[in-house]
Amino acid sequence: LTPDGSQLLFSALLAGLGDASASSVQAQVDAAGNVYVAFTIGGAVAGSPPWLGDPNGTIGVLKVAPSGDKILWASKVSPFALNLALALDSDGSVFVGSSDYTSVHLYKLDGNGNQTGYSYTITDTHEPGHDTYDGSSLKLAALSDHSLYVMASPSFLYRLDAEGKSELTRVNVGDGNVQLSALAADGNGNAYVGGFTTAAYTVPSTQGDSAVTMSGMNPGLIAKFDLSGSQVYSDLFDLRVIEALTVLPSGLLWAGG
Repeated sequence: LTPDGSQLLFSALLAGLGDASASSVQAQVDAAGNVYVAFTIGGAVAGSPPWLGDPNGTIGVLKVAPSGDKILWASKVSPFALNLALALDSDGSVFVGSSDYTSVHLYKLDGNGNQTGYSYTITDTHEPGHDTYDGSSLKLAALSDHSLYVMASPSFLYRLDAEGKSELTRVNVGDGNVQLSALAADGNGNAYVGGFTTAAYTVPSTQGDSAVTMSGMNPGLIAKFDLSGSQVYSDLFDLRVIEALTVLPSGLLWAGG
């Protein structure tokens, strides 16, 4: 679309999907206007480009030209899991994530779509008889130092080092009494997560001002964490859930729900 939304510049049918749910398709745009799309493979890909990466992978990652008329490369990654996540690094590489009920799997493609040596799996602890992750939401955010924030629902936030070898921070937000659905990061490396709280949520000492919430409704949540994983603040809102977060270069945070 044009900047004012008045005109459609292009529309492209890229590929057949193996799963048409919202969690199985992700997209990002780089500074040059190239579009990166991750999806579960379920049919033909436009132009039938030769596949790079894992020949048995069932997650497809496409780089599409700004004009929408050409797929620049196509790569296969990983086995399919419940949901997908996608983030662009400042060096032109692409982070791809997938998760199931027990683990989060992370991969990195270089600027040409080839899989790098970056491959990391996160498996957290869980209560007996319960799943670690609920398969509802997975989000990634790359930092300028090439480390990576990973948000996995219901309530986990991690940061991995640039090589994908170790976890720099690990947080169970709200002691598990939140349901996360949004992630953003600012230029200083702080992470912002959004979602909603459960009835068992305990308001932390860093709680800021909050809007008046409706009686009987669990409020929406935004929480900020620094690079060490320490919570800077949290705020509650009378929205049912915070679904999306974006940080502007000025540091202003936009939230929607």
